[in-house]
Amino acid sequence: MGIVLFTGAGCTVGIPLDANMRIDVDSPSGGKYSQHGKPLDQGDMTDKLQQEPANGDRISRAKERAIFGGLLMGIGSGCASWLAGQYIVTNRFEPYHTGFAIGAAVSFGIAIPLLISSSGNIAEAVDVHNKLVDEREMLLQEREQEIEKAKWAPLPEGFGFDFKEGPEKAASSCQNAGHQWTEKDGTFLCSGVPSFELKRASAELSFADGKISRLRILVHPQDDSRSWAGAMDTTETVLKRMYGEPKSRSFTFPAECAGKDFMACVTDGRVKGQASWTKKKAKRSVTMAIVNDAPPMLVVDITRVPPAAASPAP
Repeated sequence: MGIVLFTGAGCTVGIPLDANMRIDVDSPSGGKYSQHGKPLDQGDMTDKLQQEPANGDRISRAKERAIFGGLLMGIGSGCASWLAGQYIVTNRFEPYHTGFAIGAAVSFGIAIPLLISSSGNIAEAVDVHNKLVDEREMLLQEREQEIEKAKWAPLPEGFGFDFKEGPEKAASSCQNAGHQWTEKDGTFLCSGVPSFELKRASAELSFADGKISRLRILVHPQDDSRSWAGAMDTTETVLKRMYGEPKSRSFTFPAECAGKDFMACVTDGRVKGQASWTKKKAKRSVTMAIVNDAPPMLVVDITRVPPAAASPAP
C-alpha cells in the first residue's frame, strides 16, 4: 500500500500511474504530478516508481523519511495542541510546559527537513522516470526509422546467400539462420532462406568455379488463393527492389478459379504465369514462375550467366 508523501499535492486522490508515459510536473489540473491532465494517485505513483530499478533505492528512502517525518510531525502537532489548550484553560504558562514546547520545536525541526527531503527524493525519481521514458521513445523512434529505411533500401540479391561464396560459406549462412543444410546429387539444399523477406520458402543451390552459379527459391504458399496472392505479391515486390521492373510479365487467373477451386486450377495449369528480369551489370538471369507440378509452388530462379554468354563477341 502506498503512503501519501509530502509533495505539495495534499490528500488529492488521483488516477493510477501509466508507467510507460512521462509524468507531468506542477500540472494546471491541480496535482503536482499528473498524466492525461489529471492528478496522479501519489501512493500508486510511488509504488510503481519503486519497481523501476533506477528508482528503487530512491523511493525506499523517500518512504522511510516520510514515515519518520510524519510521526515526528504528529508528535510535534500533539505537543503544540496540548500546550495551546492548557494556555487557553489556565491563561498562564507553567514551567513544566517548557519540556512540551521544546519537544514540539524539536519534532517540527526534524520532521520538516525529513518531509522536504522525501519530497525531493520523489522529484528526483520522477525526473529519472521521465528520462527513461524519453530514452525508450527515442530508441523506439530510431528502430522504427531503421525499419522504414530497410523497407525501401535496395535488397542484396540471393535472399541472404552471396553469389560470391562457395558451399562452406553458403552452408554457414543457411545454418546460422537456423535452417538445415543437405546435399543431394550435387545440389545443395537449405530448408529455408537466411533473409527475412519470404516465408514458407526453401532454397536449392548449384555451384561452379567455387561460387553459386544457380539459386532456386521454392516458395510453398498455403492451399488457398489468398495465401498464393500474398506470396506472389511479396515475392514480386522483393524482386522489383532487387532488379527493378520485370522485363516481361504474364500471369493467368481465370474467374472460375476463385475461392475453393483455386488449388485445382493451379494443379491442372489453368492458373499459370511467370515474370523475368535481366540484370546485365550483375550478369544474372532471373525468373519468377508458378510451377504446376505436384506439389505446386512459386519458384524464383536466379542464374549466374557465364561471362562468355553475357558478353558475346561482336
